[in-house]
Amino acid sequence: MVTSQERGSDERAAGVLARVVFALIGLYLVVAVAQRVALFADGSYWFLSILLEGGVQSWNPRWSSYTILSAPTILAAWSGVRNVTALEVVFGVGMYGHFAIMMIICARAAARRRHLLIFPAASFFLVSANMGFWPHTGSHVMVSLFWSLLFVLMLPSSH
Repeated sequence: MVTSQERGSDERAAGVLARVVFALIGLYLVVAVAQRVALFADGSYWFLSILLEGGVQSWNPRWSSYTILSAPTILAAWSGVRNVTALEVVFGVGMYGHFAIMMIICARAAARRRHLLIFPAASFFLVSANMGFWPHTGSHVMVSLFWSLLFVLMLPSSH
């Protein structure tokens, strides 16, 4: 039988783990955006096509994931941002921001079961972060959608 003291200790440890995961993902996002990793490979072409054409090419078979990833840049450009450096930052945030959103959604859904955050965190650190130099792919978006939907649909509401 688990005592309330042991349960409290486990909850504190899970809370510390969640804060460490959020800090590391935040650091990863800041470094990736500051280093302009999103402009690697196809990213520079993609960024330039957003600037010149005002959006994502609809003929592209990855149109849905490209639209999700480039939405912040397209919205910033449409709202009048003309500074290319600022748009590069927004582009980087669009490429990597969904990881942070995923962890926030998972943390909200697992408010009473923070220890479950180890699974999306492991998925991020062991797989997605290692492929982070190629952020413009649908697989990263699908991983974020998968974990977010799994946590929201499978865990009971904490309200």
